[in-house]
Amino acid sequence: MVLFRSSFRHASKKVQKLETCPKYEEMKKRYPNEAIPRDRQEYFKNSVYHRRQLFARDYDPSRMMKIITWNVASLRSICNKYLEQLNKIMFYEKPDILCLQETKLSTLVGSEKLACFNGYTFFDSISMERKGYSGTRTYIRSSLCSSPSHTTGFSHNTDKQCIEGRVTTTRLAVGDDSRRKIHPSIGEFWVVNTYVPTSGLDKETGTFPKLGVRLQWDEELRKHFQHIQSEKKKLPIIWTGDFNVLFDLDHHWKKDYHTMMQTPGFCFEERYSFRQTLLDAGLIECFRHKYPNSSNSYTFWSNMERGRIGNRGLRLDGFAISRELSHRILETHSLHWIKGSDHCPVALWLAVD
Repeated sequence: MVLFRSSFRHASKKVQKLETCPKYEEMKKRYPNEAIPRDRQEYFKNSVYHRRQLFARDYDPSRMMKIITWNVASLRSICNKYLEQLNKIMFYEKPDILCLQETKLSTLVGSEKLACFNGYTFFDSISMERKGYSGTRTYIRSSLCSSPSHTTGFSHNTDKQCIEGRVTTTRLAVGDDSRRKIHPSIGEFWVVNTYVPTSGLDKETGTFPKLGVRLQWDEELRKHFQHIQSEKKKLPIIWTGDFNVLFDLDHHWKKDYHTMMQTPGFCFEERYSFRQTLLDAGLIECFRHKYPNSSNSYTFWSNMERGRIGNRGLRLDGFAISRELSHRILETHSLHWIKGSDHCPVALWLAVD
């Protein structure tokens, strides 16, 4: 997802002031919960600069599970130019599960030898229609689960939106091993790794030409969640990836309602659709649950704007988990020091005892 500063200025000339725009008034009536107040002082009166509570020295692998997600914007590029960054994640962070998005692999042939790590198995989902486009990969630590079950796409249908490699679903049956004892309630669960499509931005009109595709994709994802939860044994879900949505005002560095309305991911329909997905699937967004008043924590910075300088970013990536697992959230934070992509990795720590 690439944003251009000039596009905001250009697009704003094409659109009426929001308070007098007919579409804004219509959307405000249809989605009242998404009509965030424009009074920034009121909105941010309880916000605080984000400070994580737990650090690397606090991580105990015998009592915790760590999952990391990262939009790599081309796995082959990462391996050719920034392999040490991926090594930092695998050898220093030591995740139990690593989910990658936008891997852009053209074929599965040869990919099985790309970015292999001892002690991990992985599964690739690639785009079958457009080579070198989209794609997801999920790594599983072998000691966590020796035989995970992976599927690609949406489980309830096989239309063309399901074959872009945007979804990898993994069923994990985690039992006792030499390293830890997993509580039965977290012993089996789903991990859904997604690269959610962006709605795009037409700089000439200030509109989102791919919004319809995005909303249709969200609806298919909700059906997918419903389908995997319809089995006799209803398992909790850990949904992760690049969500491509700014569902709160503080997810944009400017924190300005007018600017954000011209940003893909923040329009009424997208925010409403994201919250509807959480509601229908019984999920909670982990960062907001753990840090309800934190701001200034981002996962994406535009390379065109040199956004990492001054922390001019967006929060597009993260985790959402089933409500029954919410009490297990110990920590979630951005690994902003990891370079190689316009996104940074995000980590989630869960208690397992």
